[in-house]
Amino acid sequence: MPALTYNRRIWTILSTSATEPTNPLPDGIKVAIASLAGFIFQRTISVMAEPAPEKLAALIRINRDIAAGLRGSAAAPALAAAAG
Repeated sequence: MPALTYNRRIWTILSTSATEPTNPLPDGIKVAIASLAGFIFQRTISVMAEPAPEKLAALIRINRDIAAGLRGSAAAPALAAAAG
């Protein structure tokens, strides 16, 4: 499951960087990223313990939405809404 390990590493880097006290992101975005990272970590452990394709759907959707938001596409409002 190298893809899951790689994804977890990316989320570790993203969440650590985003939640640094010196990061200028608004607190709502920091909290949203930390919350998503927590979910990613829990779901990754769940998938590794009991692999099932349907468990991957949420991980894939979140990654695609984040990527789209970083590119400035249509999924960006979803992240903004999550940040409240």
